[in-house]
Amino acid sequence: MRRHLKVPESLDGARLDAVLAALDPHLSRRRAKALIDRGAVYLDGRRCRLASRPCRAGAAVEVEAFQSRREEILPPVE
Repeated sequence: MRRHLKVPESLDGARLDAVLAALDPHLSRRRAKALIDRGAVYLDGRRCRLASRPCRAGAAVEVEAFQSRREEILPPVE
């Protein structure tokens, strides 16, 4: 499953890892870089492994959903 995002005007020219961190409040810039390094991020339909890649406004960003080891071990809290 992939999460689909669009780069807003306010983030035009920002680094890809900064864009991901800004668009998802639960995602740190460090975690965003790890996803990019892993090959889980696509910019305009092409896999992007460069966290410092500048993004233009309106660009499509897709992130593959990954489950952490911790989430696999611990049951969800209700």
